[in-house]
Amino acid sequence: MACQSRGRNQTKFNGGLFTQPLRFVPDDSWNTERVTFITETDSFRLSSEDYRDWGRRYTFQNQRLLYWPLFMSGDLDLTLPFFNYYNDVLPIRKAITLDWFGHDGAYYRENIEPTGGERDCGRGGKNPDFKPLKTKPGENDGSGYYHSYYFTSGLEIVTMMLEYANYSQDQVFIQETLVPFAREILLFFDKHYPRDENGKVKLDPAMVLETFWIAVNPAPDIAGLHYCLDGLLELEVGKETDKAQWKRFKNELPPVPMHTIEGRTAIAPAEEYSKKMNAENGELYPVFPFKLFGIGHGTEDIVEWTMKHRTVVNAFDYKCWTQDQIHWAYAGNAKEAQSGLIERFSHASPQCRFPVYGVRMPDSCPDFDHFGAGTTALQRMLVQEAGNKIMLLPAWPANWDVDFKLHLSKQTTITGKVVKGELVDWTISPENRKGDVEINQPQ
Repeated sequence: MACQSRGRNQTKFNGGLFTQPLRFVPDDSWNTERVTFITETDSFRLSSEDYRDWGRRYTFQNQRLLYWPLFMSGDLDLTLPFFNYYNDVLPIRKAITLDWFGHDGAYYRENIEPTGGERDCGRGGKNPDFKPLKTKPGENDGSGYYHSYYFTSGLEIVTMMLEYANYSQDQVFIQETLVPFAREILLFFDKHYPRDENGKVKLDPAMVLETFWIAVNPAPDIAGLHYCLDGLLELEVGKETDKAQWKRFKNELPPVPMHTIEGRTAIAPAEEYSKKMNAENGELYPVFPFKLFGIGHGTEDIVEWTMKHRTVVNAFDYKCWTQDQIHWAYAGNAKEAQSGLIERFSHASPQCRFPVYGVRMPDSCPDFDHFGAGTTALQRMLVQEAGNKIMLLPAWPANWDVDFKLHLSKQTTITGKVVKGELVDWTISPENRKGDVEINQPQ
């Protein structure tokens, strides 16, 4: 990431600048019809070094996990191409929103081109008669595609911009990037969806990420709206008209959907949901990236129960963009987070010349988001924040020694050292934040 994160565009999750020939063996035939081979023998094939699964488009579910670890590692400068890319294409996203949906604001697809242009990668692309453009509330029958009603990406970009703002305290970024970008994303959701009989926003037609193709009030989007509006209002940024609209919109949001499983409360994927087509745990998005639940909020029991009944357990064998270890950390469960990380970091690609990349499947080799997810989990096992509260070792296993330095919000850094299950030393800078720290014991 350090080698390729100062350019004009964000780094591509599937290799970035470091694409290389991939070695295919006879039993590895997944999607090989799309591969151009430069060498073929009876025992193996080599692809062109320019080969890249999924082509040139940016796929947000993967892209974000390259950048989440950079806040706590202190590499804020490396996140700027990510933010600049999405901000630079905002004018075309506004134009596309107006053209396709007939209202103001901006939405971001899971897949968009480097130009910012539309890329749905589904059945025939778009035209004025494309069904999802005309679907009314209650009419979503699941006949769309993986991204037909999936607009969560914009909310997570705003969330990450809020993270950057809180870490850096950069007023220029806040005024010139965060506020104008957030204004358009929130305006899209405000304009795009109706209100129910109680005056609350009703996200319909909607999806739970790519996983449930029929949904009403999906947890990721409801949580994302709450988190973004709370963050902006807490910063007290924007024009007075922005603040008034954001307060009004916040009051119109329904709560994050919940349900009862075996007599205990858990987060639901949506208020209503059906037609499962992928393997994401949308019910855990209110835990991360939209940090409304967890040990810092006193709701680790809800997170734990939701994890135990999540839609997909350790999808794709702990690989790629899956977030199980991150969510276990927010539940304060060191044992599950640790065992999952061991599984995750045991995977490296046998296809790459340099075996330090995530494996091919479910997405692409060289895979960077596989390790971004793992690094994010490792950081959250060591330190978490909730408001002004800093939790030290919220999910750290006693049988792992560690010596660490991590960056936090308000230009804070924290260091610590665990030896043989004991926290033997820690410091925080500036020192006036020492009273914000809650120390947990290794488990």
